Amino acid sequence: MKNIAICADGTGNTTIKGRGTNVFKLYEAVDQAGHRFTPGLTPQVALYHDGVGTESVKWFRLLTGATGWGLSRNVKQLYGELARVYAPGDKIFLFGFSRGAFTVRTLAGLIHACGVLDLSKYDTNAAFDDGVEAAYREYRQHYNSWLTRLFHKTQKLDGKRLAELRQKFSVAIPEFEDEKKHGKLIEFMGVWDTVDAVGLPIAAAEFVNRVIYAYKFPDRTLSTSVAHACHALALDEERENFKPVLWNESITTDPQRIEQVWFAGVHSNVGGGYPRQGMSLVALDWIMAKAEAAPHHLRFVAAERQMYRYHADVDDKLYDSRAGVGVFYRWLPRNVQQLCAENGITPKVHRSVFERIARNTEGYAPGSIPSDPEVISMSQPAAVTDAIRTLVRDHHRPLGPLIDRTATTQRIGRWSYRLFIYAVLLTVFFMVRGFVGSARQGTTTGWEVAVNLANTIFSSQWIGLALQVLWEHPWLIAWFALTLALALWVDDRLDRSYSQFWHEDNMRWKLRKVLGLG
Repeated sequence: MKNIAICADGTGNTTIKGRGTNVFKLYEAVDQAGHRFTPGLTPQVALYHDGVGTESVKWFRLLTGATGWGLSRNVKQLYGELARVYAPGDKIFLFGFSRGAFTVRTLAGLIHACGVLDLSKYDTNAAFDDGVEAAYREYRQHYNSWLTRLFHKTQKLDGKRLAELRQKFSVAIPEFEDEKKHGKLIEFMGVWDTVDAVGLPIAAAEFVNRVIYAYKFPDRTLSTSVAHACHALALDEERENFKPVLWNESITTDPQRIEQVWFAGVHSNVGGGYPRQGMSLVALDWIMAKAEAAPHHLRFVAAERQMYRYHADVDDKLYDSRAGVGVFYRWLPRNVQQLCAENGITPKVHRSVFERIARNTEGYAPGSIPSDPEVISMSQPAAVTDAIRTLVRDHHRPLGPLIDRTATTQRIGRWSYRLFIYAVLLTVFFMVRGFVGSARQGTTTGWEVAVNLANTIFSSQWIGLALQVLWEHPWLIAWFALTLALALWVDDRLDRSYSQFWHEDNMRWKLRKVLGLG
């Protein structure tokens, strides 16, 4: 028997981006050689997959990064790699960040439905690839869109259907035959900030899912083939397109099987990838500790494990995920209390969030904390976490979560974003019209105009065109100035509201005292 760790990274997260994501750090930390030097240790294998959007061709990378088009390919590749190393009795550990988390959650569903592909049934690589394709196609039949309903009937994954698929594709799996004796096939799943596989920057994503190709999970219930799952979530992410996909706990029969905990920071502050990595290591340490605590515990290289634990720092830099080109993503702060209520979850916030608030690091004053969160800590006793919960709950009374109190200001912020996008679209329209008009004055054909326009867009020449448009249409400058002024006003208003809340009644000092920070 051995442990198999499967790691899938997020969109555009190659192994060399920044200092590597938590997924890549964990992959490298898995002890794959210890059993060779210490008899009795469980052998371990680790598999890693780059995220959707890491292709070498630039335009193709942009396409897959925006749409998550490569999700199916990634799932099938990981499923095939698993089949090549799996032997009956092995335990599977799954890890993923962002759309990589979506990938391994999809993979878990595929494993639950079809088991692990039986290599003995395929005598060539081509036949094996066809088997992977067939298993995924069968699994996909319980996904449902208007277009797919025209070609085949949606299959419900009931007991009869599961038995058929497993018999057709899978090697004999002890856990499927006697779960009480052998436990569950997937020992542990650890994910950071799951987002949908399609992150279109326009409101077409739901249309694609419902009408053309169903990419979202048919439901958000954790597979019964998973023994334990942990989900680290970003408290401070403000991109609406990165809305987290939580597990639904409303119908679970074992609430201890799922842990979904909120950490300070934006998407990659929690999942990793930024140069200053202290904040992300807090969530990495939590996931690694949970994987180590699993019954067939995952083993890490001691030096790597110790380094990540000692370098975890919630007071490190909190990045702005909407800086630069991120400004084009739709703005919507996460309403944690609402998201948890929609999925039958008791809100859980990691202790480190309140440490950062207590120290007033960079003026940290989150508005998305629920009014009565359960405080999670692996190092502090229950007396401390209960005291923090009481302080936070009493301080929120009687008005409820801060994010609900600032709804009007947030609406103004969303309108400032819409006005900004309208101004950008108008600027692009005038740029294209001017380019095409000047080209028509010569002998250039329509095809040549299109090619030259594309070359201009993908080079720095567009900057000159944009400046020329603004010079010819100065009212656009005033429009952009208005959107900037509104955005700055909203940021200032929210910061004043949130920082005042955490300053009132010596709240920061009380948290410092309870946490023993001096």
